[in-house]
Amino acid sequence: MKNIFWSFKKMFLITITSSGFIFWCIAYPVILMSLFYLAFMGITTTELQEINIGYDNNRYIEFFSKEIDFINTEKMDLEKGKERLLLGELTSFVEDDFTILNVKSGPEQTAVKNIFEIAKRMETLAILGENLDQADFDTDYVNSINQISQPLNIIYFSLIAMVSLYGYYGAIEIVNLVFPNRSATGQRVGVSPVNKINFLNAAILENIIINMLGNLILLLYMKFILKMDLITDPIKTLYIIFCGNIFGTGLGLLIGLISSISDDVKTGIGIALTLFLSFLSGMMNPNVKLFLDEKIPIINKLNPISLITDNLYRINMLNMNKTLLADSLKVLAVGLVFIAISGLYIRRQSYDSL
Repeated sequence: MKNIFWSFKKMFLITITSSGFIFWCIAYPVILMSLFYLAFMGITTTELQEINIGYDNNRYIEFFSKEIDFINTEKMDLEKGKERLLLGELTSFVEDDFTILNVKSGPEQTAVKNIFEIAKRMETLAILGENLDQADFDTDYVNSINQISQPLNIIYFSLIAMVSLYGYYGAIEIVNLVFPNRSATGQRVGVSPVNKINFLNAAILENIIINMLGNLILLLYMKFILKMDLITDPIKTLYIIFCGNIFGTGLGLLIGLISSISDDVKTGIGIALTLFLSFLSGMMNPNVKLFLDEKIPIINKLNPISLITDNLYRINMLNMNKTLLADSLKVLAVGLVFIAISGLYIRRQSYDSL
């Protein structure tokens, strides 16, 4: 136990004084999140404004204005309506035959179009002899659940999922510190009474804790600096992020074992792989993820960043956790297999001399 504590302390001091840790685990995620926030902050906060409708002689207008709170109506002739549309005082002008005049497009104009599609159907029913006075517009036949659904939030959750795998970079350094032929620390571990596997376990634990700390800093930065209220279930969020840390650490150990390539190349592999998997999960464009989920669903079912992104979105935006356990166990199991393979390989290595 004393040797494990010494190993953990040694690795912790090495990591927190490393410029690589400061950049990859703290600075880089914060910079990326800030850039994404500045790029999309005006898009993700769009709200429907009050709708001002001008009309000439449409008998359904007053009905909708009474039933829908955000609709204001005013009767006027066509020429006056066109003039006020150009001045921006009206959202739309509706003629008696349901022709809708707009000077621009947006969510308000779309709402007007949808409302008067309903009016057209009511008109058709009236022509067919249906008694609309007996129509029940008050009963709600849908059991609604309050939720915040913003497709662009997939971008933010995908970024969080990506940085949860950044234990990869620390894991590469762990391998260097374990092997005597790769570092001075490895040589000291090799000739000391410290058990190599105990040192490895302590280093893995330290790497996961350190990267989780970096992830937590990012979440706090989003909450208190950027004022982003994306995280509604912090416990489950940290759990799925922890699973990502296990996977990233295991992948880093496995790639770190390859002695034929330099650390710079290994780092490049990590950058390219995480960015590519994040692209598939919708970080650059949510439509990419939607396309893959519809056309080639197997890709994102095997993509750890996509699995983490999906569950972050579901538990925080939709208050759903139906897939959380199964998906998290997939990510966790693969990460643990990578760690086990790496540990067995390291344990079997021996040297005639140092």
